[in-house]
Amino acid sequence: MSDLIHEGPKDPNKPPVPGEEKPTTERERMKKVYTYVAILFTVAFLLILWTFLMNQRSINEIKDGNTALQSTLQQNDSLEAHIAELEEQLATAEEDKKALDETVGVQSNQLRALDWLLEIENAYNTGDLDAAKDNIRSFEETGTVEFLPKEPLRTGITGDDAPSPAARYQSIVDKLFPDGVK
Repeated sequence: MSDLIHEGPKDPNKPPVPGEEKPTTERERMKKVYTYVAILFTVAFLLILWTFLMNQRSINEIKDGNTALQSTLQQNDSLEAHIAELEEQLATAEEDKKALDETVGVQSNQLRALDWLLEIENAYNTGDLDAAKDNIRSFEETGTVEFLPKEPLRTGITGDDAPSPAARYQSIVDKLFPDGVK
């Protein structure tokens, strides 16, 4: 054991044994340490550079993501404004439709009332007073009398307004039912 701990000096003239290392000088050892430190600093620098580049890449991706998000938000705002405009147009169209439906309903009732008046006038003018009275009673029961136009529908040949349908109906009723419709 002592041989391993205390080795004698090597003979410089003796050829080196294969596998045996050649003694290094202090200068060679320092050179190896400096080389090792330089390699470590180079690797550290490369790692820092790589981290910086990855960080820049992440920053660019975040900027691109923010740009895309801003674009999407602007498009969303634009679409919401368009939706609000379309909803307003829809509400206006629904109001117009409701008004038109009411107008159609009134005109439909006026048409029915004018049809009744035509039947009554035809029966009255042909002398079929019983049919005229029956038609007047039925007309009154339906409640459609109130839809007879109270304004003249046309101007007469002489330039005067022709009697309104309501006035013509009332004239026939007054002649056939002097005491009121029974």
